[in-house]
Amino acid sequence: MEAKQLFLFFSLLFLIGLTGIPLNGGDLSAYHNFAQVADGGDYRTSFLLLNPQDEYIQITLTFRNDSGEGWVVSLNGVVGSSFTHSIPPRGVLRLETDRISASVKTGWAELTAQGEIGAQAFFEVYSGEQLITQAAVESTGPLHNVYLFVEELSLIH
Repeated sequence: MEAKQLFLFFSLLFLIGLTGIPLNGGDLSAYHNFAQVADGGDYRTSFLLLNPQDEYIQITLTFRNDSGEGWVVSLNGVVGSSFTHSIPPRGVLRLETDRISASVKTGWAELTAQGEIGAQAFFEVYSGEQLITQAAVESTGPLHNVYLFVEELSLIH
């Protein structure tokens, strides 16, 4: 299956998931966090954003490095660390990093929207311009509680 066909297939699954048949919950939110993003070399990250509302929704996608500082990437031909777009009513917006760096760089991304949207990222691995594999990555929303379990180990001699 070619990359374009594969993308359309996943887009259809994503749309179905948010209009009746849930895919991993099919959560709608105004805030999405993508814990891992990769770009450069053989890696690209694509974002598929769905607006199920009857009005335009403005979104801002911000890339950060592992230190939390702005991470400059090229997204759909525009260079920056923060990007603002509008998703048309009942429409889909696809954004993808451009793989312009010869070396792989990683970080994370946060997406805020002026309304509830569906959001999913895809890690894509290429050989030249040929898509080799793709994996869908769900977003996470804000955490209300975090539990850290710690085990104490005592060595008695």
